[in-house]
Amino acid sequence: MGGKAKKRPSTDIPDCKYGLSCYQKNPQHRKKFRHPDPVTEQKNDLSFENENSDNQNEVQVTETHEETSSEEESADSVEEILKSMPEDFFEFWNFCKTVNEVKPEDAFSELGLQLVGIYDLLSKQLPKKKKVALHCHYRYYYDPPELQTVIKSNDKNLYHIGYFRDEPDKHPSVLVSNSAAVGPKLTLKGDNIFAAMNAELTERLKKLKQTALRSKFLKIQENLRKCAKNKKYSIEISTAKTKARNKKVVSKTFN
Repeated sequence: MGGKAKKRPSTDIPDCKYGLSCYQKNPQHRKKFRHPDPVTEQKNDLSFENENSDNQNEVQVTETHEETSSEEESADSVEEILKSMPEDFFEFWNFCKTVNEVKPEDAFSELGLQLVGIYDLLSKQLPKKKKVALHCHYRYYYDPPELQTVIKSNDKNLYHIGYFRDEPDKHPSVLVSNSAAVGPKLTLKGDNIFAAMNAELTERLKKLKQTALRSKFLKIQENLRKCAKNKKYSIEISTAKTKARNKKVVSKTFN
């Protein structure tokens, strides 16, 4: 028998313009705008055509149920991953939108840098026909499990920057960099992604010869520093937070 799609309940709360793609976890945002449930939305879109055989109908319903369960598990894993990311991760994405509104992940591509890893969830760059282990996405050869890559360089040394977690169930403590083609060494890049990118811009702009491009990114760096200041993020690599963390180190790894 054919099933009918359910209607959404009426509400005075406006829909969030990002719909299922919204990554905001702020409770005030959730109260202000209505967000569709991934599983409910899929169920609401289901419709079954009349078939001559009851057995055929039974198979169709069973298959759809399995797909919904898979979608639910996927949605939960994505939500958990995004919840595990610190606030500066999202604030930096918003800043990149001011540089490149259409493709924020390419905001610094002219300098050979691209946002990757978990940012692929926000830019919708994950492969559609392949399951991805999100916690391992963009993991390089020497990366320990604690390292989660979010920026990569297009150089031959496989240079990349990522968040480093001291505890798996806590937000990352710092950001570090590594060149996978060179060795296992991890280099501190600050306690937030604004500091990490500021350091990268400083180093790359020193070597940049194109005057117009250099002027462009000097302005972007200035805006990045202003944004970090407004959001109360330090752009220094060594901060009170990183110094306090260093005091807790009891043994260094091979890195």
